Amino acid sequence: EGLLLDILPAPIAERVKMKERVANRFEECTVLFAKILDGKEEAPRMTQSYSRGRRPPTPPPEESDQIKDFKLINEIFTQFDNSVTLYGLEKINTMGKVYMAAAGVP
Repeated sequence: EGLLLDILPAPIAERVKMKERVANRFEECTVLFAKILDGKEEAPRMTQSYSRGRRPPTPPPEESDQIKDFKLINEIFTQFDNSVTLYGLEKINTMGKVYMAAAGVP
């Protein structure tokens, strides 16, 4: 019983214990489920020509692919959050590269 209450709201946990149907029916609702897939594309690198005797500046260290992925996912999810707020949706969950939101359900 404690485990049920840890992972489910109390009214739902009670329905599970009573072996009742847990799923509710909603005639009209919208669910957004977005999973970010891996797509490894590199932006074209810009080159510069340097006159003789001048050294090119030392480039900054490259970010790891994981940091680049994290920044991209953060940017995308931030835009989702802004849209969810703007249009009155309910953010359900984010886990890893997955985003869920819904409208029309309590």
